[in-house]
Amino acid sequence: MPLEVPCLPVYRKCCCCTVRTGSMVLGWLSMILLVIMFLCVCVTINRLQAGVDAVEDHIMERAPSMEPDDRGLYLSMNYSKKMLNFTTFNMVLALILTLVDGTFCGMLLYGIHYRKPGFMLPKLTTSVVTITFSMFTTIYYFVVALYGFLAFYDMEPMTGAPVQVIFLVMLIVSGLLIPVEALALYLWNVMYSYYRQLEMAAAGTYGKLMEMSA
Repeated sequence: MPLEVPCLPVYRKCCCCTVRTGSMVLGWLSMILLVIMFLCVCVTINRLQAGVDAVEDHIMERAPSMEPDDRGLYLSMNYSKKMLNFTTFNMVLALILTLVDGTFCGMLLYGIHYRKPGFMLPKLTTSVVTITFSMFTTIYYFVVALYGFLAFYDMEPMTGAPVQVIFLVMLIVSGLLIPVEALALYLWNVMYSYYRQLEMAAAGTYGKLMEMSA
């Protein structure tokens, strides 16, 4: 089923170039970033596993000579091992998601190159869901930070300045992220515009749309 968002315009140009060229550039940039992310995650998993092995070796070395009073040390090392395993699990999950996203990105590039909009659909769908969720989360944190900063403004003698500083930092960071999310939505719309052009060209309606918008 074709993807169609009625409230978004269909662009003809992107920064003095066609939306096809813009989509291709964005697709390759996404692929390069995913490859870098994949390598970073692989290195992180390798280092975490090395940390787990080191903790296990340390526990095995200390266990025979460990006194009853050293139980706290044993629990601390065991907790460190569990945290390293938990972090490794999350990194493996991130690795799987990166591979899936890389597959979708490859399909996007294939669809752009061979003008097959169906191959662009998985990446467009996952990207718009991610951007939408991120935008709502950013706006939510901005509102919470603004409310918290104003609410604690008159309570400084009771709460202390650090509370206001925390809300102020949240306000600045979320405020800076809002235009970034808007830019991400625009760049997504560039790829979406080319997707819609291909869909409308296949249906024979693209020419009529361009005549109406001229």
